[in-house]
Amino acid sequence: MQMVPVGLSGRDVIASADTGSGKTVAFLLPVVVRALQVQCPVSLILTPTRELAIQIERQCKELVKCLPNMRTALLVGGMPLPPQLHRLKSSIKIVIATPGRLLEILRQKAVQLDKVKVVVVDEVDTMLKMGFQQQVLEVLEQVPVEHQTLLVSATIPTGTEELAGRLVRDPVRIAIGEKNQPCANVRQILLWVEEPSKKKKLFEILNDSCRIIGLLDWI
Repeated sequence: MQMVPVGLSGRDVIASADTGSGKTVAFLLPVVVRALQVQCPVSLILTPTRELAIQIERQCKELVKCLPNMRTALLVGGMPLPPQLHRLKSSIKIVIATPGRLLEILRQKAVQLDKVKVVVVDEVDTMLKMGFQQQVLEVLEQVPVEHQTLLVSATIPTGTEELAGRLVRDPVRIAIGEKNQPCANVRQILLWVEEPSKKKKLFEILNDSCRIIGLLDWI
């Protein structure tokens, strides 16, 4: 959460934090506050994958659900383009996008980024690799020079940080947790489940978890 006050101050940020540490909410709060101030797309969040973009938009909607006229647009590949173009006809405050799909839409002049005040590049270690790097740079060329940049990832290798440093001005560097280590509070378990049984197994796990939590509360 160190990112929240720094982000609200308007400073550029390069932040690394353990997986599961809440860094998504930490960068979303400054994004939402800035979006309250302008009546057009003012915040842009770039992610490398559709799944991550969907997850971020879901969390963003939770934060803004009681705020009027706080609409988001999800612009990602692997999903039909027409509904995304239609969504942009609304008064959008926050754009959450993968670089390739956003460039496709920019070429159609279906969205303008000339009023953007905040840019977040999530998973920046991935986004500045060769597969995404040029796309990210092309998108940033469409954004005003005077904007705040938040670069976020679980880990930021030295080589990536050198390149990331060219995208920010006098940034505040934040590092939470041990370098290259996942959050100790997150435990991952792999289960092999056939497709027809996935939902059933998921609910079994959730029900078991609820019973355990309920027992611990009672104890």
